[in-house]
Amino acid sequence: MRPVVYAINARRLLEDRRAGLVPESPVSVILTEQTEPPPALYVRGDMPADRLDWRMLVNLSVWVWASAAVPIERWVRIARGIAAARPKDLVLRFQAGDELHDVRVGHGLHCAAIGIDPAVHDFTWAPMDLTLTPVGKRLRAALVAELPMWSAL
Repeated sequence: MRPVVYAINARRLLEDRRAGLVPESPVSVILTEQTEPPPALYVRGDMPADRLDWRMLVNLSVWVWASAAVPIERWVRIARGIAAARPKDLVLRFQAGDELHDVRVGHGLHCAAIGIDPAVHDFTWAPMDLTLTPVGKRLRAALVAELPMWSAL
């Protein structure tokens, strides 16, 4: 079995979650050379996307930041890994010119067990280009090619 890899700052967020702490704002996952205030997680280009552990992101809002320098295939692999952790919602964010653009990957559903009804922890893969840009259109198409619309994870 290959060892699990954590994004930079992920262990600290995992420890905070184990202590019952939840960030007030969305967690940024940075795939580029940006600096963001905590709780930002950083993924270096040499980190294997298929071995990254994202369990600390369950039921949190997550923004994945990247640029045109990051291959779309890497965005998709990172998004799929994060979605498997079942966040509250997942958005890919990028700069195109002077504008900020978003592609919403999907949303989570988290309900505690009530009586005999079991707890529910799901993520629905439903990519939408929210800003209607050419890069967003390509990114959405790559996400839909990865998993069909409305796939439940």
